[in-house]
Order: sequence, then structure tokens, then C-alpha cells
Amino acid sequence: PAYIYAQALREGTVCYDADEAAGWLQRAESNLAIARMGKAEGVFREDLCFKAQQAAEKALKALLIRLSGEYPRVHAFGLLIQRLDGFTRVPDRIREVVELTDYAVQMRYPGEYYPVTEEEYVRAIELADAAQRMVREFEEYRPWVNFAQFDREIGKYVDAYRAMVR
Repeated sequence: PAYIYAQALREGTVCYDADEAAGWLQRAESNLAIARMGKAEGVFREDLCFKAQQAAEKALKALLIRLSGEYPRVHAFGLLIQRLDGFTRVPDRIREVVELTDYAVQMRYPGEYYPVTEEEYVRAIELADAAQRMVREFEEYRPWVNFAQFDREIGKYVDAYRAMVR
């Protein structure tokens, strides 16, 4: 069923649930806004990084909903990226969100691990922001006729963005 849905979506014969995808992206943006509030008294960087992780995860799930009408109910970036690979080219910068995986479960609870550094916190914000930018860009390049056209268009943006941050 997912394969048939994806094929129909590529052919333009199926519509995705725009409200559901938009809702996921709005929640992603909310999570990132909270994560950006920064360290304050009584606030753990681990919790801020969890919000950044959630921001990236929800953004990628919004894109999966947009592309396939469904998303896996997991906190595994590897699986999300694997699913996205079936529809479009996922930029290397976005693949780096796998670094946020530990914040999804392990570090959001008290336990034995090294505290998150300021540099790690900044990196988490940057990765979550990059994921959201890609999803927003995906929508801005619409209407594109097919995935090849989108790949060409997003490639221009991703290459320019990669040059900007390196």
C-alpha cells in the first residue's frame, strides 16, 4: 500500500494530508523555539537538546507525510532518512541529524552520562534548524512536476547552503 501510494503521489494522482504535514512542521518549529531559549537557571542542556532532537524528528516526519502520507513511529533518524531516500536526495547536512539520536531517549532522563557541553548544544540547534530549512525549502519549490526537478532545485540550495556554512 505505501509503495502504491508513493507511486500515485509521484504521478500526481494522490493528495497528501496537508493539514497533518503542516501540523507536524508547526510542532517542530515550536520545539526548536523552546530549544533556542538557551541555558537558564534550573534548565539542563540535555533537555534543550531533546527539544532540538524533537524539532528535527518532527520536521522530517512532516516531510515523510508530505511524500508518502505516513511516517514511522520511532525516534530513529536512520530509519527516517532511509524512508526519505526512497523519495528524494537527502543532503549530507541533513544526514548528520543522526547525531541527535541519543537526545531522544537516553539523555532526556537522569542517568550516568557526560553532561552536554555548550558546543554540543549549539550543534544540536544547528542540525535541527538545517532539517527544518530543508522541509520549508521542499515546500517552496512546489509546484515541481516530478522528483527529478525537485532534486535539481534543492541541489542548488543545498550546495549554496553547504558553501555558506563551511
